[in-house]
Amino acid sequence: MAIYHARRLTGVHRDLARKEDELSRLHRAGLIISSRLRLKETLESILQLALEVTNARYGIFRLLDKSGEFLITTAVGGSHMDKPLIERMPLDANGVMAHVARTRQPVLISDLRTEPWAQIYYPLDSGLKMLSELAVPLVNASGRLEGVLNLESPHVGAFSEDDSHMLQSLATYAITAIQEVRLLDALQEAAQLLVSQSSLKVFDQLCVMANDLLNSSSSGIWLSDEQGQLQLASSNGEVQSVILETDSPFMLTLPLTTGDDAKALGMFGVFYPDTGAERSAKSEWDKKVLACLANYAVLAVQNESHQQALRSSQEQHWTAETFAAVGDISANLLHNMNNKVGIIPVRIQAIQDKYQQVLENDPYLTKSLKEIERSAMEAMQIVQENLSHLRPIRMEKIRIAVCVADAIRGVQIPPSLHVEVEGLEALPMVTAGGQSLTFVFKNLIENANVAMSGSGNINIRGEAGSDWVEVSVIDNGPGIPPELHNQIFELNFSGRTGAQPGKLGFGLWWVKTLMTRLGGSVVVESDGQHGAIFILRLPRVENPT
Repeated sequence: MAIYHARRLTGVHRDLARKEDELSRLHRAGLIISSRLRLKETLESILQLALEVTNARYGIFRLLDKSGEFLITTAVGGSHMDKPLIERMPLDANGVMAHVARTRQPVLISDLRTEPWAQIYYPLDSGLKMLSELAVPLVNASGRLEGVLNLESPHVGAFSEDDSHMLQSLATYAITAIQEVRLLDALQEAAQLLVSQSSLKVFDQLCVMANDLLNSSSSGIWLSDEQGQLQLASSNGEVQSVILETDSPFMLTLPLTTGDDAKALGMFGVFYPDTGAERSAKSEWDKKVLACLANYAVLAVQNESHQQALRSSQEQHWTAETFAAVGDISANLLHNMNNKVGIIPVRIQAIQDKYQQVLENDPYLTKSLKEIERSAMEAMQIVQENLSHLRPIRMEKIRIAVCVADAIRGVQIPPSLHVEVEGLEALPMVTAGGQSLTFVFKNLIENANVAMSGSGNINIRGEAGSDWVEVSVIDNGPGIPPELHNQIFELNFSGRTGAQPGKLGFGLWWVKTLMTRLGGSVVVESDGQHGAIFILRLPRVENPT
C-alpha cells in the first residue's frame, strides 16, 4: 500500500510539474501578446510555443480572408519543411483544416491513415509523411471564425486530450492578437478619416468597421436633434429604429457621450443575426470595441462642429475683408456722387433767382427745374442712407417686430401684394443694429415684391430657440432653383432683378453681408417652383432685463 501511494504521489507531482510548465508557457504567450509585435511575428511565436508544448513536428496558422471563402497561410513552424503546398485553401476544400473551419470544432486524429481522414488529408509538405494531426478553430467571442491552428507529427498517437486543451488555450491568445491588430488597424483608419472626411463619411466607415470587427449583421449611428429625438445619421445593413426600444440579446448599443456629464450626442448600435439561440452578443470585448468606435463617432461630431465654427469664422473674416474693400470703394463713390449731386440744388436756386421772370412765363421750365431739384434731394438722401451701412454697426438690444414694421412702412406695397406677420411680438430680443436689420427686411420684401410682379402673399413669421431667434420671410412667387441658392448671395451675381429706389443694387449680397456683420446668418429654401423662404438667424439676448 505504501509503494502504491508513493507511486501515486510521484504521478501527482509529475502532473503538477507538467501543469506548472504549461501555465508558464501560457504566461509566455500572454507576454507575447502584450509585447505588441506584428501579427505574423506574434502568430509565429505562439506556434513555436505550441510545438514545444505538444512535441509536434510541424504547425501552421491559416486565417480566414475578408471574403470568408479562403484560409490563407499566415505562419508556419517546424524544421526541415518547405513552403506549404497550398497557400490559399478554399473553405469548402477537401482537407482537415477546411473541415475544422466549417464545423468549428477541434479534431484530434491519432492515425491519419484511418477513415475518414485518409480521404481528406493532404500533407503540408510533399516530402514529409505525417501520421497524426491536431487542429483547433479560431473563433472569437462574437462567434466570428478567424482561422485554424493546426499541428502535425510523423508519429501515430502523438497528441493527447491535454494537448488539445493546451492548443485551444493558445488559440485563444492568437484570437486576442488577431482582434487587437484588426481593431488597431481600424482605429488608425478612423483617425485618418477624421482629418480628411466629413462626419457623415466617418460615420459610414465606422458602421462598416463595427460589422467587420463584431461580426454583426447591421449597425447604425443615431444623433439627437434639438428636441432630443434620435435620428438615424448612418447605417450599414438593414437597421430599424424600433429595435432600439427593445432589450434584445442580439443587440448592443452605447450612447455617444463626451465624458463631461453632458447629455448624449446620440447612440451607436450593432445588431447581430438572430440564430434562434442565445449568444454572447454582449461580450466584454464587443463592448470595448464598440466603445472605441463610439469615441471616434463623438470625435467626428465634435470635429464637424469645430469645422463649422472655423468655416463661419473664416466666412466672417472673408466677408469683413470683402466688405472693407467694397465699402472703401462705395464710400468714395458715394461721397463723390453726393458732392456732384449736391451742386444741382445750388445751381437751380441760382437759376430761379436770376431768371425768375422767365420762369413765371414758362410753367414747363418751372416744373422741370422743381422735378430736377426734388430728384437731386432724394438722391442725396439715398446716398446718406446707404453710407450709414458702410459705417461700423452699433450693436444693441432690438425687437424684431419693430424692425419688420419699420421695413414694411418703408416699402411701397401695391394693393395686390399682401404682407402678413405672425409671432414676432412674442420673440425675445436679439443683439443687432436696428437700422441694418430694418434694411435687411426691407430688401427681402422688395425682392419678393419684384419676384411676384407686385401680386401675391408674403408671410413673415418668427420662432425662438435656446440661443437663436429665427425669422422666415416666405413668398408664393416662382421660387429660386436649388442650384442658385448659394450664387444669389454673391456680389457679382447677375441673375438678380434691377435695383430698386433707395438700394445700391448689390441685392442679396447686402443681406448676407449685414447678417454676417450682425453675428447671424441667412439661408434660402426653395424648390424653384413653389415660392421661396429666406431664413434669418440672430443671436438672442442672453439676459434681456
